[in-house]
Amino acid sequence: DAFCAHAIASDDDLFVVADAGTDERFRNNPLVTGDPNIRFYAGRVVRAPGGEPVGTLCVIDRAARTLTPDEATTLRDLAGLVERELGLTALEEHVARVDTSDQSKTRILHALHEGLVLHAADGRIVEWNPAAERVLGLSADELAGRTSMDPRWRAVHPDGTPWPGDDHPSMRALRSGVPVLNEMMGVHRPDGTLAWLRVNAHPTVEPQGGTTGVVVAFEDRTEEQLLELALRRSETAARTSLDALDQGVILASADGTIHRINPAAELILGYPADQLTEMWRTNWVTYDTDGNVLPPEERPVLRALQT
Repeated sequence: DAFCAHAIASDDDLFVVADAGTDERFRNNPLVTGDPNIRFYAGRVVRAPGGEPVGTLCVIDRAARTLTPDEATTLRDLAGLVERELGLTALEEHVARVDTSDQSKTRILHALHEGLVLHAADGRIVEWNPAAERVLGLSADELAGRTSMDPRWRAVHPDGTPWPGDDHPSMRALRSGVPVLNEMMGVHRPDGTLAWLRVNAHPTVEPQGGTTGVVVAFEDRTEEQLLELALRRSETAARTSLDALDQGVILASADGTIHRINPAAELILGYPADQLTEMWRTNWVTYDTDGNVLPPEERPVLRALQT
């Protein structure tokens, strides 16, 4: 609804609305139909020293009016003064921040529980936080200057296959300039243990284009991954046991969708899972021991669901 938002989004040097009450873009705007009952607006975008728009310098009236050339020039000049003041303020703030930025960055890096490493454009690790040393089991000397091509990494995919150094998330992000997210990577620590890491690699890009490095964040998901592997083994064992049974077994949801059926059930009933699901929802008929058709609510499955 804000007029200034329209001004910033516009390509016009000056964004002028002579009569908002008759302007199709604004006549139903709540700022026009209600308080403060805007009718006239003229705004000039104010930009920060880097060129990005940070707001507008504008004049507003409750009466429709026309902006004269002299008034337009005045508005431009005033906005230019604001921009120059912003530039001076930004310079002063930048100078004041330089002395404290390194300290702030260090405190932030030390506070993170996730490991964080910075790769330079040539792939070398040039900066990291204490969590990275802890998670990877490496000292500062072992991390400094190491690249993903270093054979000491011995990284693996979740299926156990080796993970080549040139295919590490950091190297892929560095080559493509595109983030590589949520990769599960196994890394052998020097003590022989295998750490499972959830890795996100974000390239750092210059305003003019070109990747200058990669920031890689990773968190230790070893316990979670080991549990998932154990569950997979358990599911495999259960599936094997289920398939070996002579009794038919079906796992179905309340709407009749069959999620699991063992070979014995398909053999006994004479239908595969997809056909059984369709029959359940349309013309499934069951009988009691006397051969009488059971009403749907008397079916054992539905009685079990209801009670």
